[in-house]
Amino acid sequence: MDAYLREATLEDMELLFHWANDPVVRKSAFSEKVFLYEEHQNWFKKLLDRTDCRQYIYIYKNEAIGQARIELQEDKAEIDYSICKEKRCMGHGEYLLRLLFSKVKEDFPYIQKLTAKAKKDNTASRQVFLDAGYIEKYSCFELEISGVTNQESTEIIRGGVLFLTNNNNALVLYNWLKEKCLVNIYSDKLYIEQVVALNPTIILSYNYNYIINSEIIEYMRGNIINLHISYLPWNRGFSPNIWSFIDRTPKGITIHQVDSGLDTGKIIYQKEYQFTPENETFISTYNKLNEGIVELFKEHWDDIFSGRYTMHEQGGKGSYHTMKDLEQLKSHIEFDWSDNVGEFLKKL
Repeated sequence: MDAYLREATLEDMELLFHWANDPVVRKSAFSEKVFLYEEHQNWFKKLLDRTDCRQYIYIYKNEAIGQARIELQEDKAEIDYSICKEKRCMGHGEYLLRLLFSKVKEDFPYIQKLTAKAKKDNTASRQVFLDAGYIEKYSCFELEISGVTNQESTEIIRGGVLFLTNNNNALVLYNWLKEKCLVNIYSDKLYIEQVVALNPTIILSYNYNYIINSEIIEYMRGNIINLHISYLPWNRGFSPNIWSFIDRTPKGITIHQVDSGLDTGKIIYQKEYQFTPENETFISTYNKLNEGIVELFKEHWDDIFSGRYTMHEQGGKGSYHTMKDLEQLKSHIEFDWSDNVGEFLKKL
């Protein structure tokens, strides 16, 4: 890969300002405050004068597409990085971290450990750190410099599976898939430019918070699959296992094709579940349905990846719920995921 890190200069100030205020970057940061240019200007000038910090620009094929910053703390260095929105989901995050490892080892030989932080819901960034050899400890990531020997470069992964998720419970399936094929994981809003550059065989959506736009759906020619823990067409949308009890509708799991609607695509595989409310909590049913859909996917993985399956339309009108519906329910009756389902239904 034709990529390297260079130290930032005053000429990079405006570029870093725009990157820092990218909505996805702000959402992923522990402080979501949007920066004013004047305060960024003062901060950046001071940063360049500091001896305990280094700001780097990530260059790929002669284009600046990301940044990394380290703050030196005795024998440790805390790091922060980001990739510009046009180049995300292409393997650059892990490669940048590997370049940064080599840079720190060369320029600061006394540093023994690299540390970083990531929000719990920033699944993709957390997985990038893990793939780069970091160990997660209480939402922090650590890498012992002296203990890492395999830091060879890796090329951008093209083809295979593009795995979309915003939930850590999906990492079980992601880690299983990595043993089967090439996989990129992503948790931000997806753009057509990223899909074209990555050229995946299929896109897999599992607990992903964003709507996939029609341009991407058309480009993938039906090869976008969603995992949904309901017996479609019942309980499309938000918290399906909860509403299946409240509305007394069928319960189950569905693997379906993604179309322009929300959970309305053709059904590929499906399984109905029976629960005894008095023996379950909402979280226990949620966990059982997620475990079940992962197993159902594994069982049919070869056919899913190769496209050797048949589909059928969803029958009937079904039902649909939003996050607002659940919030409205909570405003009228006390609710907790650990509630016994049978007891909760009696309160209703």
